[in-house]
Amino acid sequence: MAESSALVRSFVGVSVPALPIVNTVLRKLNAMGTAIKTVQEATLHVTLKFLGDVPADRIAPIGNAIAKSAANFSAHRIELHGIGTFPDERRPSVIWIGLKPVETLVTLASEIELAMCDFGFEPESRAFSPHLTLARVKTKPPSTLFELIEAHRRTPFGDFAVEEVKLYRSELTPGGPVYSVLKTCPLSSV
Repeated sequence: MAESSALVRSFVGVSVPALPIVNTVLRKLNAMGTAIKTVQEATLHVTLKFLGDVPADRIAPIGNAIAKSAANFSAHRIELHGIGTFPDERRPSVIWIGLKPVETLVTLASEIELAMCDFGFEPESRAFSPHLTLARVKTKPPSTLFELIEAHRRTPFGDFAVEEVKLYRSELTPGGPVYSVLKTCPLSSV
């Protein structure tokens, strides 16, 4: 059993299945060399709230609060649609796929945000912008990145069911982050 002083790097998210066309785009991004660091297909997710380092003895009550929030929302489907970048197209640092509709996800994230305030987490200063991160840009990207973004700006990538929210542990390793599920919090049935 973990000591109460141990810290668990964690976040709240929704897992996203590795749809075939998304995997194709990930492979193309991966082929662009070391300038682009792609997300692993098996770890695709939408982050609802990053918690950071949390004392291990607070994980269970935090998970229970997330489950209570999640139970107030019905399972629903979300479409993955179009590629974009943060902070802007000329100097991208994050490459993402958009989601629609996002209203339920935004409200769910807001409810979780409020629940986490009870545990001393500061509310986010910026508005929640739901997206699926595909890759991070580490150095000056090749021109093929901009061609890929333009080619998929409006591509429909498919849809998936949002049936649960997960509290994840994130362990940073030299090969990239490794995620494990600490708690699965089902949404209510439709």
